[in-house]
Amino acid sequence: MARRRKSPEEIQGSVVEGGADMIAPSRIKEGAGSYMAFAKTLQIIAAKIPARTSLRQIYAFALIVEANSLGKSIIVSDLKEIAGDDDTGEPIFGQSIGRSYQLLMEPTKRDPDGLGWIKLETDEDDNRRKIVRLTEKGEAIAGHIHRTIRTAQETNSDET
Repeated sequence: MARRRKSPEEIQGSVVEGGADMIAPSRIKEGAGSYMAFAKTLQIIAAKIPARTSLRQIYAFALIVEANSLGKSIIVSDLKEIAGDDDTGEPIFGQSIGRSYQLLMEPTKRDPDGLGWIKLETDEDDNRRKIVRLTEKGEAIAGHIHRTIRTAQETNSDET
């Protein structure tokens, strides 16, 4: 008979240290709902992307979702500027800006591993500018993430 796998909630609910339930440090306890939403969001994303995907690629997707959700146009060079610099003063996307969003693009012969979450459209006012937009698939992923975060926030506010 196959063993039943425990759910993440069952595993997290059974965490013990020295035989007693662990007490969360007060400095992080009040953020438990946010951490749960963050972990669940990462779980959703991790289940949908190749293992080689970087955090910076996910950050690029988040910036694109943010702009699209606000009805704003965003171009690739905007991503580099908006992302800013890391702790060493280097641009977060730097020279890797292409790699940061290419995986999110629709699959092509050259890059068959594309996720199909975003597409580039030519700006009507300036044919040189390529506007980054979510595809239906990208919108579905963004919607799933939004619902997960909202549910976790509602759960957290019900517990307080």
